[in-house]
Amino acid sequence: MTPPNGPTPFAPPPPAKKGPGCWVVGGISCFVVIILSMIIGFLGFQAVMKSPAGKDISNAFKSAMHGAREAVTCDRQMQDVHAALERYTAKNGKYPAKIDDLVPDYLPDGNSCHCGIDDNPDPKHVTFDYTPPKPGGKPTDPVLGFTWKQKIQMQGASETVITKYYYTAAGKEMMQQTTIDPSGREIVGPAREKPGDH
Repeated sequence: MTPPNGPTPFAPPPPAKKGPGCWVVGGISCFVVIILSMIIGFLGFQAVMKSPAGKDISNAFKSAMHGAREAVTCDRQMQDVHAALERYTAKNGKYPAKIDDLVPDYLPDGNSCHCGIDDNPDPKHVTFDYTPPKPGGKPTDPVLGFTWKQKIQMQGASETVITKYYYTAAGKEMMQQTTIDPSGREIVGPAREKPGDH
C-alpha cells in the first residue's frame, strides 16, 4: 500500500497510434503525383506528335537517324578504299588514274565503291569523289571523299545541311559542313580533322 504522501507511481505510456505514419502518407502522395505527371506528359506528347509540327519533328528525326547510319557505313567504306589507294600507290609508285583501277587486285568488286547514302541506287555507281594528287599540289588537297546531304523540313521551312568527308593528299581524314538556311544563305564551316579511331 502506498503511503498517502508518498511518490505517485508513473502512469503507463499511452498506447501507440495505429495507422500509416506521415512518411508513408507522403511517399504514397509523391508516387501518385509522379504517376499522374507521367500519364499527363505521355498524353501531351502523343497529342503533340499527332500535330503537323510533331509529324515534321518525327519525320526529320527518322530521316536523320537513317542518314546517320548510312553515313557511318559509307565512312567505313571510304576508309577501306583509301587503304586500297595507299596499297596501289606503294606498289606502283603513283595513284591510279581512276578508282575502278583498284578492282580486283586492291578491292573485291565495284560494289566496294558504292554505299547507301548515294542517290543513285545502282550498286556499280561510284559514290566517292576521287581526284589523284597533282604534281606540286598541296597536302590539304582532297583526294577521296563523299557528301552527305540532309534536308530538314520544319513547319514549312527547309534547311539543308551538307557534310563533306574526305581524305587529303597528306592522308588526313577531314570533314566540312555547309548549312543552307531557308532564305538560301550558305554558312560554310571550317574544315577540321574528323575524330575517329584510325
